[in-house]
Amino acid sequence: MTEANAGRSCVFCGNRPVTKEHVFRNAYRRLHTDEVTNYRHKNLMSGDARNLRGKTPFEETQVKRVCAQCNNGWMNDLEVATEPTLWPMVHGKQTLVDAGSAQLLALWAVKTCMMRAFADPHHAVQQSDLKHVFANRRPPDHWRVFLGRTSSNGLAENTWWSQSLLSETGTKPKLGAEPNLHLQQHNLMIGDVFLSTIGCASTYGTSTAKVVVDLMTSEIQSTTTSQLLMLWPQPQQFTWPFEPPVPAAGFAMVGSAVERFARESPPLPGASLGRPVGGFLSHFVFPAED
Repeated sequence: MTEANAGRSCVFCGNRPVTKEHVFRNAYRRLHTDEVTNYRHKNLMSGDARNLRGKTPFEETQVKRVCAQCNNGWMNDLEVATEPTLWPMVHGKQTLVDAGSAQLLALWAVKTCMMRAFADPHHAVQQSDLKHVFANRRPPDHWRVFLGRTSSNGLAENTWWSQSLLSETGTKPKLGAEPNLHLQQHNLMIGDVFLSTIGCASTYGTSTAKVVVDLMTSEIQSTTTSQLLMLWPQPQQFTWPFEPPVPAAGFAMVGSAVERFARESPPLPGASLGRPVGGFLSHFVFPAED
């Protein structure tokens, strides 16, 4: 969906006016970078990569989609509540995380995924999921959050979205019909922490959305085995750091889950998945290569 520039209301509560804010908290934005730094920019669609110098997109990413009351209220409270858990994990310190803190971390990842999506010209985050987060202060049950440990101590992030047409088995979608299956994924690697968040919504209902994310979850878990923990919808106590770290191939498998699903169109019970009507892949940002 393309966002209009005029008459915006807060995507969570609907109030006006909205304010411009950074997607990532200042402490995380400055964790591995200075005011000016060397970094590597890679376009995953074209494969082009180059070394650059300046402020990275990670530092600069801002959105103007939430009101001051939300930003300075529950969203800030979430950042403050998550930091005592996430900050030691980022630095690889041994930490025992209880189920409640794990759920807060999952909510932080979903909120960050939603805000990061609005930094791109298109996205697939649905209003119903935004309202759910605002009303319940918990992720929707048809979203998935995965946690893994990196060994690079680097910083990288990307986002991917896809919108497709689902139709009942044996039928064809109507010509010009609006997409009814919406997928959004955000992958964040910061310090020792890797978080992958996948959102799915469908006009066929949450049961269809759950089927879709469960298919992707099964594939992800079969590839990464015990090196990846599903934080949501099953928050549980865990001890950090995980051993061993997820290998590069595992991160690639997790990070491209939505892309593969959209391109491969796997069979769904009682439905047919049409070719995606849109998709936008953002960029990974890595430390510059020598």
